[in-house]
Amino acid sequence: MKVVPELGRLGYVDTVRGRNGGLTLRKPAESIRIGEVLRHTEETLAFVECFTKLDAGAGCRIDGSCRLKGMLAEAQRAFFEVLDRYSLADVVEGRAAPLRRLLRVV
Repeated sequence: MKVVPELGRLGYVDTVRGRNGGLTLRKPAESIRIGEVLRHTEETLAFVECFTKLDAGAGCRIDGSCRLKGMLAEAQRAFFEVLDRYSLADVVEGRAAPLRRLLRVV
């Protein structure tokens, strides 16, 4: 996947071609949640095949008694709960001046 066109398609950035071109954010950095971006840009969030609806139990001999699937699902929820607390503004805060300039975040 080409990241910049995908971010544009999803409404996170605008792109300008040419000598003075670049990226600009379509929304304030404070409103762009890291967990949301990850959910929208990752091809799959399935840790294991049985997380996908198409593969749910298909071919897995222990699906009915496996506890790992539930544990991984719980871990994934916790992972996104943490990422959803942070915004792009948090990522570029402080010592990230070059990144702030690149993204044109004020």
